[in-house]
Amino acid sequence: MTPLPDSVPGINDALARTRARSPGPQILEAMFSYFVVALMTGWLLAPIRNFFIGAGADPLLAVLSEATATLLILIWAAGWAVQAFGVPPQIAPRLTVGVGAMTLLLTGDLFMGFLTLGLPPLALARRFANSAGMVVGLSLALGALLPVLRVRRMP
Repeated sequence: MTPLPDSVPGINDALARTRARSPGPQILEAMFSYFVVALMTGWLLAPIRNFFIGAGADPLLAVLSEATATLLILIWAAGWAVQAFGVPPQIAPRLTVGVGAMTLLLTGDLFMGFLTLGLPPLALARRFANSAGMVVGLSLALGALLPVLRVRRMP
């Protein structure tokens, strides 16, 4: 956030006091940043997963491999996002970061699936009914909880 010019006396102090009282901006910034890291991770790893499935690998094994790599990256991203944007250590703000980011990710996935495959969201949601889909659902749930679980300060 860039400071306002000095020609507006008191405004910078008022903004600083408001930001100190309300963690809303920090929560939104952390949520969006966490979402972007999760989205970019999916965009990088999904083609690799699809390559293995196309080569005859078991879809569950391919999804488990992707989920493991994704969760390792999200563990780092959750800690980074809450620390970099100063999200308070209480459960509610951190849960808001995780749930909000994973909701944005799932909504974007359903929207892009509709645009690229032409399937309605209900048909896309049925992908969660098999074992590979359950792994993805579990990964999303764990991704939503990671900002709460990452309470240790990062170097």
